[in-house]
Amino acid sequence: MRRSLISNPNKSPLLQRLLRKAPAASKRNVTAIVFNKVETVENKMKWTNVLYKAEGLKIKDDEDTLRSSLKKEWGDQNESIVEKQKRQEEMEEHPTSVKLEKELLMHISDIFTTILIFSTDRLKGH
Repeated sequence: MRRSLISNPNKSPLLQRLLRKAPAASKRNVTAIVFNKVETVENKMKWTNVLYKAEGLKIKDDEDTLRSSLKKEWGDQNESIVEKQKRQEEMEEHPTSVKLEKELLMHISDIFTTILIFSTDRLKGH
């Protein structure tokens, strides 16, 4: 059976700090208390998951699928970050050309709007 993150209290920095300060006799008591608490929490979680599943709710508690979905999400985010960085590098390489293109597009759109206005006025007979 796989050990969950909760059932491995040795990785808890709070527990390690507490064990460093406590005398040897109380260290055993502290670890026993922690293990008992961990067991009770895990049992409660298991029972609530079973009850939720019995009610028809979907419980996402499979560690492998959760890990794979997290990797996919982070992979997508990393790809978008790389794309943004490439765009920024392109902007840094050619900042004036990009600005000029935008200004030209604005002038061209202004010219076309004036032509349209002028042609519609002419068609109306003004």
